[in-house]
Amino acid sequence: MAKKKTWTEKLAEAKAKTPEPHRRYCEKSRQLLLIPTVQEIEAHMRDVSRGRLTTMGQISETLRARYEVDLCCPMTTGIFAWIVAHAADEQERGGRKRVVPWWRTVKTGGELNPRYPGQGEVQRARLEAEGHRVVRKGKKLVVVDHERALLSDAVRATKKRATHGGDGSARPRKAAPARIDRRVLDRDDFGRCVLVPKTEWKWLPDEGPARVDVDGSAHRMVVQVERCNCQGNGWHEHRFLSFGRSAKIAPGQRVTILFPDRLSR
Repeated sequence: MAKKKTWTEKLAEAKAKTPEPHRRYCEKSRQLLLIPTVQEIEAHMRDVSRGRLTTMGQISETLRARYEVDLCCPMTTGIFAWIVAHAADEQERGGRKRVVPWWRTVKTGGELNPRYPGQGEVQRARLEAEGHRVVRKGKKLVVVDHERALLSDAVRATKKRATHGGDGSARPRKAAPARIDRRVLDRDDFGRCVLVPKTEWKWLPDEGPARVDVDGSAHRMVVQVERCNCQGNGWHEHRFLSFGRSAKIAPGQRVTILFPDRLSR
């Protein structure tokens, strides 16, 4: 019988499995989605000081804005927060003095998380010891007036800089991405595709499906990544949009591609 993994082992495994965040296009919601790392979730939870709170919604929104996507995956965010909470609780019970203050991260609306250690009761005791008032509403435990404790001045200023200029003034709206004209290539690996300049990568997922406008018609294409040392001065990436071999587009044909303006959704 295999030995059951500890929460600390599960946390280390999650960090190794997803060392970098990545973006992908979600066909179901038609949105550009961020898959965050457990390190980023852990860092947000660690930064909440005594007497303050943060919500899963705040964490997701901060990451969504940072990576300029439509949505930070709520399922991944929730799972990683769950792992961090249990690992920190396990480490504290094992004698560690300073751990991630997981009890200060609540669900949107101030609800305590029943999936955290103690099914909400441990979180309730820790929060009440720090001056919060927790009441029961049906089956839920909720922090009273949790909004007042959500952000410290420092965190509020950081969030303001993320959506405004460094001086707090409104950040000018980004212009829609320009059209690009490219000749269609026919590669053995990617099929019929076009090379995307690096300046336009921000409008695409890191890999996988993407929807773009080609010569006035909507197309579902796939982002393909190639790593090479073609110039002999170090490894770097090229990114292509692949039509696939079934596309009725001839190699050598010039096409005009317009990336969707995600800011005007």
